[in-house]
Amino acid sequence: MKTFLAIIGLLLFSTVSYAGNLEWEAKEKSNERTIGGRWMMSNHFNEFVTDADYFGKFQIIFFGYTFCPDVCPTSLSNIAEAMDELEGMKEEFQPLFISVDPERDTPTVLREYVRNFHPSIIGLTGPANLIKRTADLFKVKYSKVPASDEKDEHYLIDHSAGVYFMSPGGRFIRKFAHGLPGKDMAKRIKEIIAESKGQ
Repeated sequence: MKTFLAIIGLLLFSTVSYAGNLEWEAKEKSNERTIGGRWMMSNHFNEFVTDADYFGKFQIIFFGYTFCPDVCPTSLSNIAEAMDELEGMKEEFQPLFISVDPERDTPTVLREYVRNFHPSIIGLTGPANLIKRTADLFKVKYSKVPASDEKDEHYLIDHSAGVYFMSPGGRFIRKFAHGLPGKDMAKRIKEIIAESKGQ
């Protein structure tokens, strides 16, 4: 019995130690810790990717679409500014722009769009059902705004705003409010990492 308990204790200790190296504890409400999960899509090079492809790096994730007139350009500009502020640490981060408009946002469109903001941003898209599943994992809501003409290609999409900060193991850390300047975002990210390392 003592041997069994010792083995269980060792396994628990090893698991906690391993998790501590990969994960950063989210200091948010317990229900928000369910944000994120396993997903699969295509990147802007039309390559199949999953969440696991970005493990090992902190992920900065934003949901939007390329035809967005204001919210998306502002958020991506802030993310780009944050990446510049994280100079010297940029290799530790991967910003991702997940489209909620698969009808128009092809990999080629996304590739041309994200290059206007920062070279490290990767655009993700895919079939509508996979995008919906991924959005649900992050509790993101979006819907097409009804147009007067059903054939109007310039429709808008209402969608949740905010930037998700995820651990190198894909766990939710926190959500930054829409409009938060990149400098402030980078400052908070550095503080979170320092706190997690016990500095």
